[in-house]
Amino acid sequence: MEYLNFDLRIDTPDAHGYPVRVTRAPAGEAIASLQLAFDEPFLVGLQTLENVRGIGTNLRGTKTATSAPVDTSEAALAREVGGALFEALFPGEVRSRYRSSLEMARAEGKRLRVRLRVEAPELALLPWEFLYDADAGDHVNLLRETPVTRYLEMGRPTPPLTIPPPIRILGMIASPTDLPALDAEQEKQRMVQAIDHLLDARSVELSWVEGQSWRDLNQTLQAGEWHIFHFIGHGDFDPTEGEGRIALVDENSGDSHFLSATQLGRLFDAHPSLRLAVLNACEGARASADNLFSSTGAVLSRRGIPAVVSMQYAISDRAAIEFSRAFYDGLARGLGVDESVQEARLAISMALADRSEWATPVLHLRAEEGALFRVDLAGAIFRGQTAAPPPPPATAPPPPVSAAAGEERRGLEILLRKVRQYWIEGVLEKSLFQAILLDLGMARMSGAVDSPFGSGAWGEVVERPDGDSQPLPPEQSLADLYDEEGGSLLVLGEPGSGKTTSLLELAKGLLLRAEADPRRPVPVIFNLSSWVEPHSELDTWLVDELSSRYQIPRKIGRLWLAESRVLPLLDGLDELASPRRAACVEAITRFSQGAGLVGAVVCCRLSEYIDLPVRLSLNAAVRLLPLVDEQVQSYLTGLGERLAGLRALLQRDSALRIEARSPLMLSLMVRAYQDIPAEQLLQESAATAAARRKQLMSAYGDRMFRLAGLGRGE
Repeated sequence: MEYLNFDLRIDTPDAHGYPVRVTRAPAGEAIASLQLAFDEPFLVGLQTLENVRGIGTNLRGTKTATSAPVDTSEAALAREVGGALFEALFPGEVRSRYRSSLEMARAEGKRLRVRLRVEAPELALLPWEFLYDADAGDHVNLLRETPVTRYLEMGRPTPPLTIPPPIRILGMIASPTDLPALDAEQEKQRMVQAIDHLLDARSVELSWVEGQSWRDLNQTLQAGEWHIFHFIGHGDFDPTEGEGRIALVDENSGDSHFLSATQLGRLFDAHPSLRLAVLNACEGARASADNLFSSTGAVLSRRGIPAVVSMQYAISDRAAIEFSRAFYDGLARGLGVDESVQEARLAISMALADRSEWATPVLHLRAEEGALFRVDLAGAIFRGQTAAPPPPPATAPPPPVSAAAGEERRGLEILLRKVRQYWIEGVLEKSLFQAILLDLGMARMSGAVDSPFGSGAWGEVVERPDGDSQPLPPEQSLADLYDEEGGSLLVLGEPGSGKTTSLLELAKGLLLRAEADPRRPVPVIFNLSSWVEPHSELDTWLVDELSSRYQIPRKIGRLWLAESRVLPLLDGLDELASPRRAACVEAITRFSQGAGLVGAVVCCRLSEYIDLPVRLSLNAAVRLLPLVDEQVQSYLTGLGERLAGLRALLQRDSALRIEARSPLMLSLMVRAYQDIPAEQLLQESAATAAARRKQLMSAYGDRMFRLAGLGRGE
């Protein structure tokens, strides 16, 4: 999603108060005076809210958040304080420019990034994250189209860092003996629980500092290239030094060794790959009323870290898990850091609807557009590959017909029918999506419900060597792309993302062409999982597969392969163990180069392909993206009230919401969780990704037994 910037600055006071300036915005500049009455009602409301949120904790864990007064809710307090802050920050012409800029962004199909610079240190202490827009009926930071960041314009631009996957996170946990104890293993488990789906996909890599001292941290920083530092521990604000600090461990006594923000920044110096620090410690965002650059977050930003997320209040374990899960998921999907924080706030607000913990994280940002990384997937996909043959001209004729044209054509027609009957009619057209419609009594409504399985339903991104990622246009089929790239194509995606379905959709289109023009090769699906002999040549294996799977005599199969009458569509490369997978890639390359193959299409999981030491000689790759949350909700809404419980559950459970982005997992949820209330589903929700998938498969199996009129064990 693209953004327009709305830059807002609160200057130090003059004779008329605090000037508020719109310094850059689509609707133009403006200036007004901040209208904030620090009267008793506002101060009482602010103090009450901050007591509820746990401000004033000197160290993580020494004070927990209290409950809101019985005559008001925490949400109401947040709206009251946030409303006063919004009225103060957007007076007169400033508000007019904001409304107009938002409309201009909407007209362009974009969003509006609010970048707040507070030059008055005493006002930087206020929790601007609570801003509440009464006209919009929600907090500004809970509206996806208007993320708010604390922007620090330092004069040194920080462009996005191009990196190969994965994003590397360095975690550290410190629990001094003289402070409330933290269970290091449990804290690690919570972090892993939050991002286990990203670890499984190898989108991120998480390592831990072995030790708790500054020396341990320094040695680990020196030993590798890190992109994110994630700290879990104690922190506070030192009024004597006027600076935030974190508590590490003294190597000799095991007690606290406080590291100021400046000292922490020194450890981060000379590490240009480090683009983000996340500090899960209380008061990392707290600053002095006299010094704008005194909070831990602001100090690290000033020293060159492009983005720092710190906590201005105590944060519960549940909120920390929700934050990490949604935040790192956003970064892994290529969102900007401000968008990712916005997603994390929404996740916290959904999971903890009666609290305002979503406002606890504070983002200090100096990156111009919020983009910290550019993950170079194309570079990883095509790394070191030999050059593929150039695509043929669009007018190039199909391969010539063999001398024994009549007999050969009849044989190829038999093969074509077998491929169609087994793979298209037997697999593609009996997909789980169609079974779901039948199960729900909607078999006649397939055109009214968007399938999350059909070609083009998910995002398809085309990757090319030395080129930027380009979305596959809706009007272009995979068969069209196959022609455009000279029959040289790789289909990549995560487990359950639709790789095989995409391959079958391509086969369906190519079968139609082969039926219309007998000179075209017949597309045949082969599953590479049966490629068991790591040293055999691919043509030998293909001949064996044609014989055993399609009953084609070996002599004829060998002839068809030599004459390029068969187009292999190779599925399941990732199902081979790593050494065999690499040997198979080399065999495919040798065969395609030596036999004059008319083309090749290969399917593989993205992470398994990137891990390979060798590459296929291909012109392009199609990368299947996960479904987006809006697609999932729209699909479930179209399936009716029997899925109301699942829809409600996905709103509240971010872990399951992420699982549902996989078309396969979504389809299993739909079949397993019909007619079950959200409360029952929530009670049964498991903690880890592996446990959730096991639980889902069990529920799916139970439902299939019930539909068959059986029970478990009958």
